[in-house]
Amino acid sequence: MHHNVKKSSSLNECLGNKIKLVKNFTDVNQINLPDNTLEKIYLTQSEILSNHNHRFILNNDLMELMKYCDFSLGDFCDCVTGIYTGNNKRFMAVTKENVRNAKGYPIISSEDIDQNHMSLDPLKNGKRYIPIVKSSSDVKYKRNNNPWLIDWTTEAIDYYHNDKKARFQNSQYYFKHGIAVPMVKSSVIKATEMNKMVFDQSIVGVFPRKEKYFNYVLGLINSDIGNKIIHLINPTANNSANYLKKIPFILPNESQLDKINQIVKKLKLNPIDADLQQRLDDTFDEIYYSYTPSKTEYLF
Repeated sequence: MHHNVKKSSSLNECLGNKIKLVKNFTDVNQINLPDNTLEKIYLTQSEILSNHNHRFILNNDLMELMKYCDFSLGDFCDCVTGIYTGNNKRFMAVTKENVRNAKGYPIISSEDIDQNHMSLDPLKNGKRYIPIVKSSSDVKYKRNNNPWLIDWTTEAIDYYHNDKKARFQNSQYYFKHGIAVPMVKSSVIKATEMNKMVFDQSIVGVFPRKEKYFNYVLGLINSDIGNKIIHLINPTANNSANYLKKIPFILPNESQLDKINQIVKKLKLNPIDADLQQRLDDTFDEIYYSYTPSKTEYLF
Protein backbone atom coordinates (compact mmCIF):
# COMPACT_ATOMS: atom_id res chain seq x y z
CA MET A 1 0.00 0.00 0.00
CA HIS A 2 1.35 3.42 -0.93
CA HIS A 3 0.50 6.66 0.83
CA ASN A 4 0.94 9.96 -0.94
CA VAL A 5 2.09 12.85 1.22
CA LYS A 6 0.86 16.18 -0.04
CA LYS A 7 2.37 19.40 1.21
CA SER A 8 -0.12 22.07 2.23
CA SER A 9 0.55 25.79 2.37
CA SER A 10 -2.44 26.36 4.64
CA LEU A 11 -1.36 26.87 8.24
CA ASN A 12 -4.81 25.96 9.57
CA GLU A 13 -4.85 22.71 7.61
CA CYS A 14 -1.40 21.78 8.90
CA LEU A 15 -2.32 22.58 12.50
CA GLY A 16 -5.42 20.42 12.15
CA ASN A 17 -3.47 17.33 11.08
CA LYS A 18 -4.08 14.44 13.49
CA ILE A 19 -1.56 11.94 14.79
CA LYS A 20 -2.65 8.59 16.23
CA LEU A 21 -0.57 7.16 19.05
CA VAL A 22 -1.09 3.57 20.18
CA LYS A 23 -0.20 2.33 23.67
CA ASN A 24 -0.07 -1.03 25.47
CA PHE A 25 0.83 -3.25 22.51
CA THR A 26 3.32 -6.09 22.94
CA ASP A 27 3.83 -6.82 19.25
CA VAL A 28 3.97 -4.28 16.42
CA ASN A 29 1.54 -6.41 14.39
CA GLN A 30 -1.19 -5.67 16.94
CA ILE A 31 -1.36 -2.06 15.78
CA ASN A 32 -3.33 -2.89 12.62
CA LEU A 33 -5.65 -5.43 14.28
CA PRO A 34 -9.10 -4.58 15.71
CA ASP A 35 -7.94 -4.88 19.32
CA ASN A 36 -10.04 -3.05 21.91
CA THR A 37 -7.39 -3.49 24.61
CA LEU A 38 -5.03 -1.08 22.88
CA GLU A 39 -5.24 2.52 23.98
CA LYS A 40 -5.36 4.99 21.11
CA ILE A 41 -4.65 8.67 21.58
CA TYR A 42 -5.28 11.26 18.89
CA LEU A 43 -3.39 14.54 18.95
CA THR A 44 -3.56 17.44 16.54
CA GLN A 45 -0.46 19.24 15.37
CA SER A 46 -1.67 22.38 17.15
CA GLU A 47 -1.92 20.50 20.48
CA ILE A 48 1.65 19.26 20.17
CA LEU A 49 2.92 22.73 19.29
CA SER A 50 1.17 24.20 22.31
CA ASN A 51 2.76 21.68 24.69
CA HIS A 52 5.87 22.80 26.54
CA ASN A 53 8.89 22.03 24.34
CA HIS A 54 6.42 20.38 21.89
CA ARG A 55 6.26 17.17 23.93
CA PHE A 56 3.97 14.23 23.23
CA ILE A 57 2.09 14.16 26.56
CA LEU A 58 -0.05 11.02 26.72
CA ASN A 59 -1.65 11.41 30.15
CA ASN A 60 -4.63 13.73 29.86
CA ASP A 61 -4.60 14.81 33.51
CA LEU A 62 -0.89 15.52 33.49
CA MET A 63 -1.22 17.20 30.09
CA GLU A 64 -3.57 19.79 31.57
CA LEU A 65 -1.29 20.22 34.57
CA MET A 66 1.80 20.74 32.41
CA LYS A 67 -0.01 23.29 30.27
CA TYR A 68 -1.80 25.36 32.85
CA CYS A 69 -0.08 25.09 36.23
CA ASP A 70 0.54 28.59 37.56
CA PHE A 71 4.04 27.86 38.89
CA SER A 72 6.99 25.57 38.36
CA LEU A 73 9.61 24.32 40.81
CA GLY A 74 12.06 26.90 39.48
CA ASP A 75 9.81 29.69 40.76
CA PHE A 76 10.41 28.58 44.34
CA CYS A 77 13.69 26.65 44.29
CA ASP A 78 17.20 27.08 42.95
CA CYS A 79 18.31 23.98 41.05
CA VAL A 80 22.06 23.66 40.43
CA THR A 81 24.76 21.08 39.76
CA GLY A 82 27.81 20.74 41.95
CA ILE A 83 31.58 20.65 41.78
CA TYR A 84 33.71 18.73 39.30
CA THR A 85 37.29 18.21 40.44
CA GLY A 86 38.69 17.69 36.95
CA ASN A 87 40.42 14.52 38.19
CA ASN A 88 38.25 12.47 40.53
CA LYS A 89 40.74 9.64 41.00
CA ARG A 90 43.24 12.18 42.29
CA PHE A 91 40.98 14.30 44.49
CA MET A 92 38.19 12.01 45.64
CA ALA A 93 38.25 9.05 48.02
CA VAL A 94 35.97 6.78 50.07
CA THR A 95 35.66 5.82 53.70
CA LYS A 96 35.33 2.06 53.21
CA GLU A 97 35.65 -0.85 50.81
CA ASN A 98 33.03 -2.08 48.33
CA VAL A 99 31.53 1.31 47.54
CA ARG A 100 29.65 1.21 44.24
CA ASN A 101 31.62 2.69 41.31
CA ALA A 102 34.61 3.38 43.55
CA LYS A 103 37.16 0.99 42.06
CA GLY A 104 40.61 2.56 42.17
CA TYR A 105 39.72 5.24 44.73
CA PRO A 106 41.80 5.40 47.94
CA ILE A 107 40.23 4.40 51.26
CA ILE A 108 40.79 7.05 53.93
CA SER A 109 40.89 6.60 57.70
CA SER A 110 38.86 8.87 59.98
CA GLU A 111 41.99 10.66 61.24
CA ASP A 112 42.37 12.38 57.86
CA ILE A 113 38.71 13.48 57.57
CA ASP A 114 37.14 16.66 58.95
CA GLN A 115 33.44 15.89 59.37
CA ASN A 116 32.56 19.39 60.58
CA HIS A 117 34.20 21.70 58.04
CA MET A 118 31.59 24.02 56.48
CA SER A 119 33.61 26.63 54.64
CA LEU A 120 34.84 27.28 51.11
CA ASP A 121 38.22 27.96 52.70
CA PRO A 122 40.69 25.05 52.68
CA LEU A 123 41.44 22.83 55.66
CA LYS A 124 44.27 24.07 57.85
CA ASN A 125 44.18 21.55 60.68
CA GLY A 126 46.37 18.86 59.14
CA LYS A 127 43.42 16.93 57.75
CA ARG A 128 42.84 16.50 54.03
CA TYR A 129 39.28 15.39 53.24
CA ILE A 130 35.70 16.43 53.89
CA PRO A 131 32.47 14.52 53.05
CA ILE A 132 30.78 15.09 49.69
CA VAL A 133 27.37 14.01 48.37
CA LYS A 134 27.92 11.96 45.24
CA SER A 135 26.03 9.40 43.12
CA SER A 136 22.69 7.77 43.87
CA SER A 137 21.23 6.76 47.21
CA ASP A 138 19.88 3.35 48.19
CA VAL A 139 16.83 4.95 49.81
CA LYS A 140 14.80 8.15 49.61
CA TYR A 141 14.77 11.05 52.06
CA LYS A 142 17.91 10.35 54.11
CA ARG A 143 21.10 8.59 53.00
CA ASN A 144 22.03 5.69 55.26
CA ASN A 145 25.69 6.48 54.88
CA ASN A 146 27.86 8.78 52.84
CA PRO A 147 31.13 7.10 51.89
CA TRP A 148 32.48 9.73 49.48
CA LEU A 149 35.17 12.30 50.31
CA ILE A 150 36.78 15.23 48.51
CA ASP A 151 40.24 16.72 48.99
CA TRP A 152 39.79 20.17 50.55
CA THR A 153 43.38 21.28 50.98
CA THR A 154 44.77 24.56 49.63
CA GLU A 155 46.45 22.75 46.73
CA ALA A 156 43.25 20.95 45.79
CA ILE A 157 41.02 24.03 45.91
CA ASP A 158 43.52 25.97 43.80
CA TYR A 159 43.30 23.16 41.25
CA TYR A 160 39.48 23.24 41.23
CA HIS A 161 39.58 26.97 40.53
CA ASN A 162 42.25 26.97 37.84
CA ASP A 163 42.29 23.66 35.97
CA LYS A 164 40.62 23.78 32.56
CA LYS A 165 38.56 20.65 33.24
CA ALA A 166 37.61 21.40 36.84
CA ARG A 167 34.48 23.39 37.69
CA PHE A 168 34.12 25.04 41.09
CA GLN A 169 30.56 25.87 40.11
CA ASN A 170 27.64 27.13 42.19
CA SER A 171 29.87 27.25 45.24
CA GLN A 172 27.46 29.60 47.03
CA TYR A 173 25.27 26.52 47.55
CA TYR A 174 27.98 24.31 49.07
CA PHE A 175 27.28 23.47 52.72
CA LYS A 176 23.68 24.73 52.45
CA HIS A 177 20.51 22.88 53.44
CA GLY A 178 19.22 21.32 50.24
CA ILE A 179 17.89 18.29 48.42
CA ALA A 180 20.17 15.95 46.45
CA VAL A 181 18.68 14.52 43.25
CA PRO A 182 20.93 12.09 41.32
CA MET A 183 21.68 13.16 37.74
CA VAL A 184 21.51 9.56 36.52
CA LYS A 185 17.82 8.72 36.39
CA SER A 186 16.39 5.45 37.68
CA SER A 187 12.84 4.13 37.40
CA VAL A 188 12.20 5.58 40.86
CA ILE A 189 13.77 8.91 41.79
CA LYS A 190 15.47 8.88 45.21
CA ALA A 191 15.92 12.42 46.47
CA THR A 192 17.64 12.89 49.83
CA GLU A 193 18.20 15.68 52.31
CA MET A 194 21.70 17.12 52.45
CA ASN A 195 23.07 19.61 54.93
CA LYS A 196 26.48 21.15 55.59
CA MET A 197 28.07 19.26 52.69
CA VAL A 198 29.55 19.82 49.26
CA PHE A 199 27.89 18.00 46.35
CA ASP A 200 29.43 17.02 43.04
CA GLN A 201 28.24 17.20 39.44
CA SER A 202 26.49 13.82 39.68
CA ILE A 203 23.93 15.61 41.86
CA VAL A 204 21.36 18.29 41.14
CA GLY A 205 21.02 20.33 44.31
CA VAL A 206 17.50 21.68 44.88
CA PHE A 207 17.34 24.57 47.34
CA PRO A 208 13.88 25.85 48.35
CA ARG A 209 14.02 29.62 48.84
CA LYS A 210 11.62 29.35 51.77
CA GLU A 211 12.51 26.77 54.41
CA LYS A 212 8.85 26.05 55.17
CA TYR A 213 8.56 24.36 51.77
CA PHE A 214 11.62 22.14 52.26
CA ASN A 215 9.80 18.95 53.26
CA TYR A 216 7.04 19.64 50.73
CA VAL A 217 9.58 19.78 47.88
CA LEU A 218 11.44 16.72 49.18
CA GLY A 219 8.16 14.83 49.38
CA LEU A 220 7.02 15.97 45.94
CA ILE A 221 10.17 14.74 44.19
CA ASN A 222 9.92 11.41 46.03
CA SER A 223 6.18 11.00 45.41
CA ASP A 224 4.61 8.80 42.77
CA ILE A 225 3.19 11.75 40.84
CA GLY A 226 6.49 13.62 41.14
CA ASN A 227 8.26 10.62 39.64
CA LYS A 228 5.76 10.47 36.77
CA ILE A 229 6.13 14.18 36.05
CA ILE A 230 9.94 14.04 36.05
CA HIS A 231 9.95 11.15 33.58
CA LEU A 232 7.35 12.93 31.47
CA ILE A 233 9.31 16.19 31.33
CA ASN A 234 12.49 14.38 30.39
CA PRO A 235 12.24 10.71 29.35
CA THR A 236 16.01 10.43 28.77
CA ALA A 237 18.49 8.75 31.11
CA ASN A 238 19.58 11.90 32.95
CA ASN A 239 18.00 14.47 35.22
CA SER A 240 19.27 18.00 34.93
CA ALA A 241 18.80 21.26 36.80
CA ASN A 242 16.87 22.80 33.92
CA TYR A 243 14.44 19.88 33.67
CA LEU A 244 13.76 19.78 37.40
CA LYS A 245 12.96 23.50 37.34
CA LYS A 246 10.04 22.70 35.01
CA ILE A 247 8.18 20.44 37.46
CA PRO A 248 4.68 21.92 37.95
CA PHE A 249 4.59 23.29 41.48
CA ILE A 250 1.26 23.57 43.26
CA LEU A 251 1.41 25.59 46.43
CA PRO A 252 -0.36 23.80 49.29
CA ASN A 253 -2.78 25.30 51.76
CA GLU A 254 -1.86 25.31 55.46
CA SER A 255 -3.50 21.96 56.18
CA GLN A 256 -1.85 20.21 53.22
CA LEU A 257 1.54 21.69 54.04
CA ASP A 258 1.34 20.57 57.66
CA LYS A 259 0.20 17.06 56.72
CA ILE A 260 3.02 16.54 54.23
CA ASN A 261 5.54 18.06 56.60
CA GLN A 262 4.63 15.55 59.31
CA ILE A 263 4.73 12.57 56.91
CA VAL A 264 8.12 13.56 55.46
CA LYS A 265 9.59 14.06 58.94
CA LYS A 266 8.63 10.46 59.74
CA LEU A 267 9.97 9.19 56.40
CA LYS A 268 13.34 10.77 57.14
CA LEU A 269 13.49 8.55 60.22
CA ASN A 270 12.18 5.48 58.39
CA PRO A 271 12.63 5.88 54.61
CA ILE A 272 11.40 2.38 53.79
CA ASP A 273 8.02 2.65 55.55
CA ALA A 274 5.67 1.66 52.71
CA ASP A 275 2.52 2.78 54.54
CA LEU A 276 3.91 6.26 55.12
CA GLN A 277 5.03 6.49 51.51
CA GLN A 278 1.53 5.52 50.36
CA ARG A 279 0.01 8.22 52.55
CA LEU A 280 2.37 10.73 51.00
CA ASP A 281 1.55 9.56 47.46
CA ASP A 282 -2.18 9.76 48.17
CA THR A 283 -1.84 13.28 49.56
CA PHE A 284 0.09 14.56 46.55
CA ASP A 285 -2.36 12.82 44.19
CA GLU A 286 -5.18 14.66 45.92
CA ILE A 287 -3.37 18.00 45.56
CA TYR A 288 -2.22 17.57 41.99
CA TYR A 289 -5.16 15.79 40.37
CA SER A 290 -7.70 18.19 41.88
CA TYR A 291 -5.74 21.29 40.89
CA THR A 292 -7.52 24.19 39.22
CA PRO A 293 -5.31 27.00 37.87
CA SER A 294 -5.30 30.29 39.78
CA LYS A 295 -7.51 29.02 42.60
CA THR A 296 -4.79 27.90 45.01
CA GLU A 297 -4.58 29.58 48.42
CA TYR A 298 -1.00 30.82 48.24
CA LEU A 299 1.23 30.88 51.31
CA PHE A 300 3.85 33.46 50.38
